[in-house]
Amino acid sequence: MSRHNHNLFTILMALAFLVSAATIAAAQPVDRDRGAELLPEGEYFLVARTTDNHWATGTAELTHDIPAGPEIVEPIPPDNEDECSTGVFVDIAVIEWDPVDTDIWGDEGIEIEGYQVIVEAEEGPDRKFSVTVPADTTMVSIPEEVLVEGTEFKFEVLAIEESGNQTITEGCFETEG
Repeated sequence: MSRHNHNLFTILMALAFLVSAATIAAAQPVDRDRGAELLPEGEYFLVARTTDNHWATGTAELTHDIPAGPEIVEPIPPDNEDECSTGVFVDIAVIEWDPVDTDIWGDEGIEIEGYQVIVEAEEGPDRKFSVTVPADTTMVSIPEEVLVEGTEFKFEVLAIEESGNQTITEGCFETEG
């Protein structure tokens, strides 16, 4: 992919993400009918300027197929959402979630293409891990080389719908040590 096409792809993906994020992050829940009224599904023509000052045009398909956020199973979420899970050992650390089969409105039939898992140390050594897995995978082992004992890590699990819409569930854990 040329740099120009890569920049256009990045812009189109950013637009799709912003539409999804704006719907999810709205102060008032947006129902499907209101969402359709605000931004109808369909093909949109875009004009943008890239970071290297080139103009780009393209089209993007907007859908209202926004997946529900993955429900985290492991590490066991704490009762207080402001706290991190504890008791995670560096040699057997996993992130597990329930498969996503509904959209943000609770309707079934959403088609998940895959999941992306991102793990990153909050402080200390620059430790990062990212992997994209197919839709039938709901658990990822974190390589021992990424983890440090006694360190807090944040993680994200993204459900990726076939149109490219994504929803993120975030969490954190602290390793033993």
